[in-house]
Amino acid sequence: MKYLLCVLIALLTGCVKQLPPQLPVMPNMQSKLLQHNWPVEKGTFQVNGSLKIHSMTIPVQGIVSIEKGGSEVSIALLTQMGTSIFEAKLTQDSYKMFTVSPMIKKYPRLEPIFIRMTRALYLSERISSICTTEGADNITELRCSEQNILYSYTVDPQRPDVIRLQRRINAKNETIVDFKDWQKEQNTAYPTRLFYEDEEYNFTGELIQKPVSYPQNITTEKAS
Repeated sequence: MKYLLCVLIALLTGCVKQLPPQLPVMPNMQSKLLQHNWPVEKGTFQVNGSLKIHSMTIPVQGIVSIEKGGSEVSIALLTQMGTSIFEAKLTQDSYKMFTVSPMIKKYPRLEPIFIRMTRALYLSERISSICTTEGADNITELRCSEQNILYSYTVDPQRPDVIRLQRRINAKNETIVDFKDWQKEQNTAYPTRLFYEDEEYNFTGELIQKPVSYPQNITTEKAS
């Protein structure tokens, strides 16, 4: 209990640089998590990885469910010990928390960070008319005339299952990049590794995902 309290305090104070690297092996997770039934027939992914805020690293595990043709996503993220971190159902216009975790209750500033990460990785966002797309074979960037780069998607030519998504939030308009031919070009229908960075909050999310159930109509443009 004392150790957990220090971990939570460190989330804001940065008193701990990193959690111990040796973590328990993530158990095989089912489609039912924290008493919520996820619609496995619509595309469900088991995820694990880490969330980094300033110098604090939080190992996570969870379930992500892509629903309604990719316009809605349900997500449950837990610590490696099974404590709830973030559970919600989101669209681009709204979100509903299934439960408010003890961490978010104590540090409400985390809620918008987790919402932004989930939307950036799993939902298509609105295209801004003032932004232009630039890129090459393995990188696509969106630039806006009066703002910083909002999004930068990079695909490693040597690792086509890896997508790096860097996001800088410094604009009112939301933007999107889609890899519409991902399944055809890379011979896979979803990325296995996702990287998210939000410099405004000094936040990084790194997730590895594998399908629990994966229908053919879900493509990377819906899952990245």
